[in-house]
Amino acid sequence: MVLENWLNLKDDKFLLANKKEIYLGIGIKQEIDFKDIDKYDNLIFIMKQFFQEDDLNIWSNFPSCGIIPNQIYKIKRPKNIEEYNFKTISYSMNKYNYKDWQSQFENVISKIKNKECEKIVLSREVKINLNETLSHKQIFYRLLKENPNSYIFMFQRNNNLFFGATPERLVSKKNEVISIDALAGTAVNNEENKKSLVLDKKNQKEHIIVVDNIVKKIKDMSFELKVENQKILELKNIIHLKTPIKAKSKQSLMDFINKLHPTPALGGEPSKLSVNYIKKFEIYPRGLYGAPIGYTENKDGLAVVGIRSGLLKDKTLHVFAGGGIVEDSICLDEYKETEKKLESILAVLK
Repeated sequence: MVLENWLNLKDDKFLLANKKEIYLGIGIKQEIDFKDIDKYDNLIFIMKQFFQEDDLNIWSNFPSCGIIPNQIYKIKRPKNIEEYNFKTISYSMNKYNYKDWQSQFENVISKIKNKECEKIVLSREVKINLNETLSHKQIFYRLLKENPNSYIFMFQRNNNLFFGATPERLVSKKNEVISIDALAGTAVNNEENKKSLVLDKKNQKEHIIVVDNIVKKIKDMSFELKVENQKILELKNIIHLKTPIKAKSKQSLMDFINKLHPTPALGGEPSKLSVNYIKKFEIYPRGLYGAPIGYTENKDGLAVVGIRSGLLKDKTLHVFAGGGIVEDSICLDEYKETEKKLESILAVLK
């Protein structure tokens, strides 16, 4: 009942579902500057824009901040969702100009081949015009059904909804235990790729860059640091290389967010230079796409990255996808990878 009521609300509201539980917030009791979040012991929903964007663009309702809601609930993540009656939403999609992607790719790959960067994550936006209302119930239950191995998030402010099903945990902290997912390297989900992805040099290079960067960033703020064995993370349409990283630390979740973001899974390597090139070459504002969102309480909590995501503003749906570019990357292959990643959000329209 709590969840159903939350989904029907028009108020500002916040939802983050981990693998077992859902954290729900309603209303805004207090908005906190991002740098001051650790001063509070309350449960706080957090969001930090990838870049501090211009207030006039599509992300103007989602500033980097912490939010203490008026009401907070924690419930179990539902498993049986077969009963929901999904509705096909009619829409028209603004045609994406592949030449724009080619131009951005060529700019990025030139910086990599010139040895300025090892990796740069390039992303794109597609705009969809809806001919009818897309309900929050449909969004939530479709994301839940299609993405059992992902974290589900829905953040609404001023009737603008940022939502998605991300497979990527930036960091979680419980007591002193730190858990991080290094996620990079992608292929279409089929039996052949499940065997070949771990042997693919391009994807392994992309993945190792991420693992090494994370370890380097956290080694001085952690103890008992352990890099676990690489595995395959299987989603509905695609698979990823995943390396879990564990550690212990007395520092806060926010300390780790500020240290880690952006990892080379979202920005590139080296971090500062690759991020500068992203800002220069991408033709849309990233906002919360690829950015940390989550919750913290008494310096523990969970932060995921806002990928496999969309921004719903009235009847316009902005959807986002990206991929890591390294020296061996092929333009058309990377574009097709973004197409597969967009499918996880487009599924809410069916």
